[in-house]
Amino acid sequence: MSIQAIPALVRGRHVRDDFQLPASEFAARRKKLCALLEEQELDGCLIYADSLCNGYLQYFSGYNAVITWSNAMLLVLRNGRTALLAAVPGRDQQRVETFVPPEIEVNLVGISLVANDHIGRAAADYADKRGLTGRQWGGINLGWCPFRAVDDLRAQFGEITDLTDIFNDIRLVKTPAELSVIGQAAALAKQGAIEAARACAEGQNEAAAMAGVNRRIYYAGAEDVQILIGTGARSGYLRPPEQRPFAPGEAVRILVEVQYLRYKAIYGLSACIDSLSEAQAKANERLAAAYCGFKQGWRAGAVIDALWRETQGLPDHSFSAAQSIGMDLAEPYDHSTPLKEGTVLSLILDHPDAGALLADTLLVTAGGLQAMSGPVHSMEL
Repeated sequence: MSIQAIPALVRGRHVRDDFQLPASEFAARRKKLCALLEEQELDGCLIYADSLCNGYLQYFSGYNAVITWSNAMLLVLRNGRTALLAAVPGRDQQRVETFVPPEIEVNLVGISLVANDHIGRAAADYADKRGLTGRQWGGINLGWCPFRAVDDLRAQFGEITDLTDIFNDIRLVKTPAELSVIGQAAALAKQGAIEAARACAEGQNEAAAMAGVNRRIYYAGAEDVQILIGTGARSGYLRPPEQRPFAPGEAVRILVEVQYLRYKAIYGLSACIDSLSEAQAKANERLAAAYCGFKQGWRAGAVIDALWRETQGLPDHSFSAAQSIGMDLAEPYDHSTPLKEGTVLSLILDHPDAGALLADTLLVTAGGLQAMSGPVHSMEL
């Protein structure tokens, strides 16, 4: 499996919403779900979303329930028939259909400023009118659903089998389209981190320097950007840039996180305002050696817990196994089970005492980890 990062798209934030994944991608994802329903001997699946946790529903439909007090329910039958029930005003029908593939039936059920549990009643009524009751149903993300809405669902659909954890495991293996999007996010994060390091200069205000980099990443097509830094000796945590100047000889750790089409990637490095100290240089060498070792050892079939236990002499380090759909939803992973080819890892190696950091977004392959960021693409306009 090979990945080639696509160049940064030069387009303003005000037009980014017109670029979506193709409808065929969402159809392929629902096909995976239908196969799971067949395996579990279920007739359909209910998928819940609201403004705090909408990644699952968007994964299958492209619809993003971001409006406060709004929520949504997606009904997917084993034969592939799909309907979206969205708690938004009827006047938004055209806007909602812009982001949803044409084969998905869209039903707007109105929004309430008093309670948000009427989505359960709407789903129950929809099923009743279309003769979908008396079947075996599964559910994804219903743990976030208002309890009164869950009561309505159970009254209509009976006992609902929770498929969330099962589908989490399926979703860990990314499709080619997902990998292309993550590669774009990784390329933006890498270029942003490099330009952030170049912006660090003695006397330069932290916030002002990072704001310029932040703005340019957004202009290149990112949906969300977070830049964290750590400065000075023994800076044990990364933080947002502050209204303070960089000091002479100061070590700076930089971590950039970018979200693109609801997928995120990270890239991190360390810099020095003047020249690297001996301690920082040695720390960077140790992190680089560990990074290369992980890239070779963390291959499909390897167990992360065992690999961490074999690591000797490394400073503080952290990692996350898998790539989230967006910043509101992480993909849990059991670190005692073998890695799967096609899973994406966000790896952070941090040595705060020496002012050294290395972070990257990596793809699990049969031969080891592969960097998603690819070659650096300029964000110059």
